[in-house]
Amino acid sequence: MGSARKIRAADWHAELEVRARDGSWRADVLASSHEGTQRVAWEAQLSPISHEDIQERTERYWAEGIGVCWVSPGGKAPWMGTVPSIRVQEPCDDRPWTVVDGPAAFRFEHGTWVAVDDLELTAFIRWVLNGQTIIHRVRPRYRRVWFGASESYRRRHLIWTTSSYVDTEARHEAMRQRQDERKRLWEEQQRRAEEQRQAEAGARRQEEERQREAQRQELERQRKIRETEQAARWEEQRKQWGDRGRAGAAATRSRGTTAARAGPGRRGTAPPAGTARATGCKPVLGTGASHAVPGTA
Repeated sequence: MGSARKIRAADWHAELEVRARDGSWRADVLASSHEGTQRVAWEAQLSPISHEDIQERTERYWAEGIGVCWVSPGGKAPWMGTVPSIRVQEPCDDRPWTVVDGPAAFRFEHGTWVAVDDLELTAFIRWVLNGQTIIHRVRPRYRRVWFGASESYRRRHLIWTTSSYVDTEARHEAMRQRQDERKRLWEEQQRRAEEQRQAEAGARRQEEERQREAQRQELERQRKIRETEQAARWEEQRKQWGDRGRAGAAATRSRGTTAARAGPGRRGTAPPAGTARATGCKPVLGTGASHAVPGTA
């Protein structure tokens, strides 16, 4: 890749295979500013490495105040975007070494980071050393970076970008927070309105239940009144029937007593044969029976 040559072309010092005094790190190429106040390690990572190991090695550089950029010249690198890193593509035809993964620009209209996949490596190194391109930790909302070449999204926690794009992301985040707040307030209003509707519906149900219960109690009260009145009428009729029965029995007994006192004649029985009432009539002879003949006395 000729990283040392590209670093020197950016007017920085470049040293190969630089080790820490305590052996905690070893840079493939260490770039230093002329005054020696800034240092950036460039690490070409060809062999597989775990997330934990590469993160630990990165933190060692940061602990020494040294920036770092991990470079993957191969295919996909699982650690890409978890540490300051780029993926490069070898020269092809008249095209030089090109950065195809790592830098990104924020598009406000889409609210997303878009990968810059056609940046020459020489320009990228110069921009990093001059502070024009910085490492940025992407906000959680925007960690799905769009790659136009493959028309797909890839998750990135760290990207290389410019301060203006960082500000654009911040402005978009502020807008989204305002939208979220308006949405939250609207949802809160809807929730309260729904609670109010439910409370009113509950109150209506309670009132309807109360009215139904009052109606039921009124019907029950009227039923009991009718039953009481009916029982009273039946009792009155029973008394009347009892009085009539007693009166009838008394009348019957009275007639029986009167008839007994009047004797048989009074009861309408004929006198025995051969007897005649003293009515001024005499018996007719020759008939074998007694007949009363008027005017023959």
